[in-house]
Amino acid sequence: MKLKFNQFSGITILFMICQISTYAQFNSGLFANCIYFDDAKQVEDCENLQIQDYFDSEILPFLKDIKKEGNKTKYYTYFYIDPLGSVIDLEILDISKSEEQIIMPIKFPELSSLPKVSNVIAKENHIAAFTCDFDKNNFLIGKYSYVVAAKDEFYKVVQFTPRFPGCEDLPTQKEKKSCADAKMLEYIYSNLKYSEEAINKNVNNGLVVQFIVETDGYITDINVKRDFGYGCGQSAFDVVESMNHMEESWIPGSHFGRNVRVKYTLPIKFNLSNSYEFDNENYIIDTDSHGINNKDSIYQSIEEMPFFPACPNEKNRKLRRSCGETAMLQYVYKNIKSPPGSFDDTYSRRIRALFVVEKDGTITNINVTGDTDNGVGEMIKEVIEKMNEMKERWIPGNVAGKIVRAQYELPINMRKE
Repeated sequence: MKLKFNQFSGITILFMICQISTYAQFNSGLFANCIYFDDAKQVEDCENLQIQDYFDSEILPFLKDIKKEGNKTKYYTYFYIDPLGSVIDLEILDISKSEEQIIMPIKFPELSSLPKVSNVIAKENHIAAFTCDFDKNNFLIGKYSYVVAAKDEFYKVVQFTPRFPGCEDLPTQKEKKSCADAKMLEYIYSNLKYSEEAINKNVNNGLVVQFIVETDGYITDINVKRDFGYGCGQSAFDVVESMNHMEESWIPGSHFGRNVRVKYTLPIKFNLSNSYEFDNENYIIDTDSHGINNKDSIYQSIEEMPFFPACPNEKNRKLRRSCGETAMLQYVYKNIKSPPGSFDDTYSRRIRALFVVEKDGTITNINVTGDTDNGVGEMIKEVIEKMNEMKERWIPGNVAGKIVRAQYELPINMRKE
């Protein structure tokens, strides 16, 4: 995870690009001094700060000692805390390598020498995890931590996402994912049932299904979001639940060598007049009844995603996109302003901005969710809309040499000092 920090107006803004860490669920009752807060977010922040202090004093010095000067390094550390406060099953991974390389754990010298985590009152094990980045000169340039009850742990972003079965013979993770995405969507749209009411209304709308893929590939906690009625929500629920009855289960998500529970988000479109096909990159596209590609299709996951305009002389698209990410952060740092009162009753705000980058590089369909009250959501939306006033527009997404509309996601974490 690349972490970028900037200070202004008494607020620290933390942008997460290419995330590999998790978003923790709220849990209560880990630390005695955190149970007196009335707000769930305050309890979460208190627990994260407590565990961050322990990591900084007991584990971070070891990472600094083993870090070799001259190379950028990224470490991922996780361990379990038992109800007595003892640290068990600690593992440290150097995740600076590419995803196809084998990542071997780094042995911590004496696990038994670690002191207990103080003030623990939990009745069950908790998991704590940390990601930290060092630059070439061994300076710590970013860190992120979380703690959650082990039984409640789930990931939203992982090293390898869960996959629909049937593609495990392919050689690379990228090929497996592309193949699995295609097979999953083919299954969904081959088995999706329309109610009589939906047929009569000639529905043309979409909804979202979220579910957990367990460590054994079983699907649980199915929830339908943005249900527009006519029985479509139940139909979406049923088709997702039916995947538990296939001959093969899903391939579970994995995070640096261990299978983990992952929350999966699946958009489903209902449109009786449309058929569906797959392009050369195995991404679903809308077609009309004659099989002609719909020019308004929006791609959500493509290899050549759109990016902020920067470094025009750089010929390598990947390097230019990386340059664009940095330039985008700088742009946001310059334009974002925290509305008065936005941190009167909270320590931090988590925001998720989604927008479409059109074929000409303009930004449309801006949607901001999360902790958006007190004017924070409108402020973020205005900053994104202002990008359309720049001299240069975004570089649009590309699929098989064709410019396409693509959805871009920008997670933002705002913290009060």
